Amino acid sequence: METKKELFKKAQNNTLSLIEIAKLELKNSGIDKPKEIFNFLINNKDSNGEIKYLIYKFIINGLGTDKDIEKAKNYLNEAVKLKHPNAYFEYGLLLRYGMSGYKIDVRESEDFLRRAANSNIAGAQYELGVIFEEGIDVSKDLKEAFRWYQEAAKQKHIKASYRLGRFYNEGIKDGNFVLAQNLEEAIKLWTFSANSGDKEAIGDLAIAHLKLSLNLLSGLTDSKSKNLYEAINTIMDT
Repeated sequence: METKKELFKKAQNNTLSLIEIAKLELKNSGIDKPKEIFNFLINNKDSNGEIKYLIYKFIINGLGTDKDIEKAKNYLNEAVKLKHPNAYFEYGLLLRYGMSGYKIDVRESEDFLRRAANSNIAGAQYELGVIFEEGIDVSKDLKEAFRWYQEAAKQKHIKASYRLGRFYNEGIKDGNFVLAQNLEEAIKLWTFSANSGDKEAIGDLAIAHLKLSLNLLSGLTDSKSKNLYEAINTIMDT
């Protein structure tokens, strides 16, 4: 396996490789040359939306350079103009929550979140799911929420998988949209989220397993099964 220094040296003559290193740096991978990577990104003559977005992330997080919100915003705005999907997502979030000096603009936020979601950005798909499930500044639409959670869950988004599991656990009837209750599917989704450390999923998964145990025990007539059934029922009622 190549060392970090060898990887960086090899990448200096390869723009795409260095961009990958920059992405790793943003994920706290341990690459120890953030300043050199930042300088490369800044000086790259073939600057595109990807590079503009990475420069934004470096500056906003103070990686390899001083943190400067206004300067960072300029690079984010350029990345948006260049139609970079992650920039769409970030910009949409900033507009929705009024962060980093951006004024809240719900309509424009939804527009950019949709652009990102349609470009397969799982985080944006999840955000749209929450917006439509909870009716945040839009009409509540569980069918639309389900659709976006499902798309994000396909990409292994932890919170989207958890929320999608809730839909299956409860079943949905919302106008013309009907989703049959499916405890097994809920358990499958929650198992993934729980194994990824989601605390809500861990709690709901435990309850789901108890429910499943009750279903299995309900048809049994031997005394041991009946006693276990009563014990689980008591736990569920507390």
